[in-house]
Amino acid sequence: MIGDWDCTQLSSTNAATAVTQKISTGYGVHQLKSFSINYGNCGLFGFYVVMDGSDVASTTFGMKEVIRGVSEEEIERGKNMYKTVAFSALESSVTRVDDIAKQVLYSDTVQSLSDLENAIENVDKKAISEAINKHVYDRDLAVAGIGRTEAWPDYYQLRIGMSAWRL
Repeated sequence: MIGDWDCTQLSSTNAATAVTQKISTGYGVHQLKSFSINYGNCGLFGFYVVMDGSDVASTTFGMKEVIRGVSEEEIERGKNMYKTVAFSALESSVTRVDDIAKQVLYSDTVQSLSDLENAIENVDKKAISEAINKHVYDRDLAVAGIGRTEAWPDYYQLRIGMSAWRL
């Protein structure tokens, strides 16, 4: 749903995802990459952003707002994009063996391709909402900056921004 984007792609309001449409038309972002590293009982999810640094606070809070409002259409598009990327990467025997080794290293199990496809198909808006509520909201952040770090908002502001005021 988020994917990768950089300014050389020349996409704006006609980009494939809503996130790309928003960041390509504002916020001073030059490149966006999302990452997810998962182990058996923990993981790391985040974004790598290259920007001009003039308004870091509005960019970080703007990305949060864009990601919060995900539609069913964007979820379906994201699932299709992920299946394309995942299965294309596993076309050769070398990359498949590499994937199996990583799965064993990270989780002590090996997932079949049909299980992977079923897991992707089982993702829906409710599952995404539950995952965000469980693993993102009200959790501590790890942030790093190079360059104009004086424009970076205080950690306290970022942390409060990730609070989900649930009753």
